[in-house]
Amino acid sequence: MPIDTLLLPLRQNLSIMSTVIGRRQEIEELERLYNSNRPEFVAVYGRRRVGKTFLIKQALKGKFTFQHTGVSPVDQEDLQKKNRYSQNLF
Repeated sequence: MPIDTLLLPLRQNLSIMSTVIGRRQEIEELERLYNSNRPEFVAVYGRRRVGKTFLIKQALKGKFTFQHTGVSPVDQEDLQKKNRYSQNLF
């Protein structure tokens, strides 16, 4: 096997590491799960606006065809309140 073929995953991982700061362990875990020989379900959760979606998009760039980003019930309530408020303005 050519050395370039062997180094390709390493190069891709280094490229991701330069884009995402301080998430080496998470990226390695996502890579491990992606490369496992069985189906895996991964739930990524945490505070808002900390880069969860960005992390997954960068770590698995070009490797999946489906994604779903959910809205928490709290966010839905806030959105409904904002919509009611904006309707009252007009």
